[in-house]
Amino acid sequence: MPSASPKELWPSLTPGEVSEYWLQKSWDYIRSQTGQWLALLGKKWLLVWNAREIEDSDDFYIYQQWSWLLSFWLGFNHFGILAPLASWGCA
Repeated sequence: MPSASPKELWPSLTPGEVSEYWLQKSWDYIRSQTGQWLALLGKKWLLVWNAREIEDSDDFYIYQQWSWLLSFWLGFNHFGILAPLASWGCA
């Protein structure tokens, strides 16, 4: 891999070379900042198993204020209920 920065070489790099560059950067970060990486991994783990979805553009929970159907549906149909049921083979 060339020693110049990827921004200088971006047009001439293949997608595989770009992928290899970022993979190497990520491993370098993990090796140099192991504690910070583990903390981030733990935070992501907790966010995955959170009952409430983190919204990116539309907040599903805002719409439930104006819809009786969504209010009813969210009472028992959210990740905090569905994930354990799915793990038991019920959903």
